[in-house]
Amino acid sequence: MYNPFDVLLSLQERQFRPWWFETGTPTFLVDLLKSRQTFTPQLDAWVTSEPLLGAFDVEHIATEALLWQSGYLTIQAEQPVGSIRRYVLGYPNQEVESAFNEALLTALLPSPGWATSRVLPLYRALHALNWPALRTHVEALFVGWDVASA
Repeated sequence: MYNPFDVLLSLQERQFRPWWFETGTPTFLVDLLKSRQTFTPQLDAWVTSEPLLGAFDVEHIATEALLWQSGYLTIQAEQPVGSIRRYVLGYPNQEVESAFNEALLTALLPSPGWATSRVLPLYRALHALNWPALRTHVEALFVGWDVASA
């Protein structure tokens, strides 16, 4: 997705980062997804209709219509069924997907530092192919104990 601030910040800072996302942090979208109890793993394969995407009733707008209209989801494919058109929605690019998922993760976790203290060791174990450490993390998910203290 093109965003002039994204391009300007990339040129000014001379690095690629999720500038598009940072210039419009979707706190209201994250709160909406939480309040509507949206199953977020399916955001990148949402099937919807043409009339729904064109809805503009702010008081009663569907979640997928709002995400599409705000640019967090885009049309990935069209599925015509007779005279009816269905659209498969998905993230426009990896930048939006990873930044949006990071925002969702942060909002859904018990405290701001919770993800860093638990996810970073998991990433390190995967990167180093440290199978014993990875096993410890997976076991911790099932038994409910704190990995950091193990």
